[in-house]
Amino acid sequence: MKIKHVGIHNFRPIKDLSWEINPERMEALIGKNSVGKSAIIDALLYLNADNSTIQKDDKPNNIQQDTEISLTLELTKQEIDKLGIDINDYFSKKREISKPFDRSYIKISKIFTETTSDSTSKFKINNLNLTEFIYQDIQRTGKILAPHIGEFNYKQYSIFTIKNPDIPFYVLLHDLFALKQYYRNNRNISNTTLKKRELITSFDKVMEIIEKILNYKEEIQKILPKFVKFDFSDFGIIPNRINYTKKMSNIEIVKQVFFNMDLRIKDFTGSIGQHHIIEEKSKKRIKLFENFLSENWIDSDIKIEMKFHPNYMVCSVNDNFVSTTITQRSLGEKWLLSFLIFFFYHRKLNENLIILIDEPSINLHPNIQKRLIQMINSIIEKHSKIYLFYTTHSPYLIPLNNLNKLARVIKTKSAGTKIKKFNFDKILKKINTRFTNTTATKETLEARISQMFTISLREGFFGNGVVLCEGHTERLSLPIWAEILDFNFENSGLILIQVSKFSMINYAEFFDTFGIPVFLIFDNDQDKNEKKKDHILNNKWLISFNGGKVEDYPVGPGKGYFAFNPKYETRLKREDPYYETIEEKVSIQYGTSKKKGIKARYIALEYKEISREPPESIKILFKTIKEFSNSIKN
Repeated sequence: MKIKHVGIHNFRPIKDLSWEINPERMEALIGKNSVGKSAIIDALLYLNADNSTIQKDDKPNNIQQDTEISLTLELTKQEIDKLGIDINDYFSKKREISKPFDRSYIKISKIFTETTSDSTSKFKINNLNLTEFIYQDIQRTGKILAPHIGEFNYKQYSIFTIKNPDIPFYVLLHDLFALKQYYRNNRNISNTTLKKRELITSFDKVMEIIEKILNYKEEIQKILPKFVKFDFSDFGIIPNRINYTKKMSNIEIVKQVFFNMDLRIKDFTGSIGQHHIIEEKSKKRIKLFENFLSENWIDSDIKIEMKFHPNYMVCSVNDNFVSTTITQRSLGEKWLLSFLIFFFYHRKLNENLIILIDEPSINLHPNIQKRLIQMINSIIEKHSKIYLFYTTHSPYLIPLNNLNKLARVIKTKSAGTKIKKFNFDKILKKINTRFTNTTATKETLEARISQMFTISLREGFFGNGVVLCEGHTERLSLPIWAEILDFNFENSGLILIQVSKFSMINYAEFFDTFGIPVFLIFDNDQDKNEKKKDHILNNKWLISFNGGKVEDYPVGPGKGYFAFNPKYETRLKREDPYYETIEEKVSIQYGTSKKKGIKARYIALEYKEISREPPESIKILFKTIKEFSNSIKN
């Protein structure tokens, strides 16, 4: 089974969300607070079989429409055979899924209409309710029994007389059970007439169909993957000690210590007070767990210890021969340890499983976050039935090896919560339009992006917008100019990122495909004679990126950009002669004559210290940036 698509309709802030799932079985949901990341995670939990009603708070306010959560799956031939349905009949029915027609695709929807405790959810298969989906089989049974209407009045059962298939599923089940009971009562009646033998043969065929229909919903539930949310507050509080003679009846304690360590409650039934039996069984499982830790946690010296005494057991952690109780470890370590225990247990269930994690990075050091993403990738690759969806605000938890794993969640007033994913085709088309003499491929684009994917670039995913600037000079001085002009990049949600001029268009298009607004700051380089055509061409690309009026050498502010003419330092010296005086001063004072970026920063700091107004271009630049910031907020 492969998950191809998720749809969520009318759930919290989500109006109508469509989400294509990548084949790598891992998705990182990123985005600002309150855009709907956690809502997506929680909505998926409703697809579990035991969730038949929806909480009132999970339905959007003032919306009376149904809440629908759907999953499009690609099934293997083995899974289709287990399902026991006629492929030609079922998979040729009306469908609305995003992939081309393929009989191996099936869309399963769960629909919630009420919030009361006595309401139940409804299933749809390929956008048909269960009754409609199996109605063709009902009609087939009627045709088989039609010749025997004299011997058996099958039309007494309403399923053969109701022409509208949109009837409650339980009505069909009631009649099918009654039909099945009639057949059992009459199957062995001694009657050697041809009619009777033909009727029994027909009933045998009908019973095969009935069995498929009666088991169909159960089989659908088996095919559906299980969604499990890792919640550290519920799972991670592991006690140091358990007294198994007094607290064995406390199912939560047993679960936290034994069950999560891959021990089974049945292993202890009848063993209370016989600690040597528990110890022997536990040692084998703890050894497996230690091996799992060694494979998936960088620090393989850490060991889980379980010491047994006649009436109690103590859980502790051995780190480089220093033993501490679990509760004495850091919160980040307890989170990571609990997650590994959680994964250790679930990986052995041999079922289609989707693990959901909301904010795994909160208590983890950046180095541990890097290791965590490596560890998760490794585990996912080894276990083909496990998917992992997680939300994060950390640049360290953005997957680096495959941009398909990245899903940016946004929210607009008109459309609600939406997902933006990297669009390779869109970027390749733009690149190949610019460079007609070469052809970029997905492989070369991925290689280029992997080189671009620095921490500062990844931080750009977590702001309202991105400001790309050319070189160290702007990157180091602009935050100081911002302070002088009472502007703050962080408070405005703008991420300032330094790039080279000739790669700026690539970075801009990269962020744009994720729906991230981009503002560009660059020199127009009108004073350069070398590669003059290249500079003119690059200027035109940068201007046209945000739909500005194309010209060879843009000057000052434009739509989504600001161009210094001919370059940053030259422009500021022309506007304010004192700039050059300060430049000479800081060069002597700090020895920065050859370090343009540091020198530009010290110059801006000097302006701040003496309370001197910035040069005119700086004031115009930040006026334009403020307008950009306000436009993306609205």
